[in-house]
Amino acid sequence: MLQYLLSFISGALVKSVDWIEDDLRGPSPLRSMRWELAIIAGAIIGYLIATADFANIFLAALFAQIFARKVDKDTHMVTFFMAIAIPFVMGTPYFEPIVFAMFVIPAFMDELEFPGKYSVITEYRLFLNAAGIIYGLMFGFWGYFFGIFCFDVGYIGTKLYHER
Repeated sequence: MLQYLLSFISGALVKSVDWIEDDLRGPSPLRSMRWELAIIAGAIIGYLIATADFANIFLAALFAQIFARKVDKDTHMVTFFMAIAIPFVMGTPYFEPIVFAMFVIPAFMDELEFPGKYSVITEYRLFLNAAGIIYGLMFGFWGYFFGIFCFDVGYIGTKLYHER
């Protein structure tokens, strides 16, 4: 259960860093917090990759961000490298190459921006959640879905909070 809570927190932190970097206008004390938030977000994600039974979906999402060129700010790089360094040190007992490969394409699709009436796909990051549901239906393991769903609830909830 702790890992799902950490997934939620990491989603909120990742979106907070994105918001500070991309949308916060003018001087603000929050701007100086972006580094700490990026480090904490990366550390949590790295911990999840090293310990959670849903690690493959997070690892796939990280690599999809590289392929989609979303790691485009220094804080994004800090988050990414923290997320990779921690499992490098701790190990990745749950890494399964085939499962990882199954999630890379839907994770990449979540990073694309769909225009017009399809923007809801971009807004709610549906592909990776759908892949988690399909995996759960096929193999009876729902951890991938719940892990990424908790992340997305934190991410989207934080986005909605900042847009109010």
